[in-house]
Amino acid sequence: EMKPRLLSVRRAEFLPAPFFDKNDSGCIPIGDRVLIRPDIAASSSGGIKIPDEVIDRAQLSASSGVIVAVGEDAFSWNSDRTRPFGGEKPKAGDRVHFDKFAGKLILGDDGVEYRLLDDNSIGGVRR
Repeated sequence: EMKPRLLSVRRAEFLPAPFFDKNDSGCIPIGDRVLIRPDIAASSSGGIKIPDEVIDRAQLSASSGVIVAVGEDAFSWNSDRTRPFGGEKPKAGDRVHFDKFAGKLILGDDGVEYRLLDDNSIGGVRR
């Protein structure tokens, strides 16, 4: 009896998104929204060129990046909005982990792709 073999697929690799201490996107988040510059999917792995379609899919699945701007009501309440947010609030320049595929994709005025998402989609800050 022949058993089907599973393909082993390596997890996508990402380069940290740069942050230049300013928001050049042209988008200012309002309310509890946060503007994130997702980490950048690597275009090669071990000397092998990865097709653009694969890079695009990997980029959509990014789950870490850098905060570019924070709405004035972001991180005011906990994730289910039942009590005030406790602890230090994430700010622009912080590297964060967020829900995969969260938020809206935004093409900034600077030609960079951003994610605009709710503050409760952010699960952790990396310091």
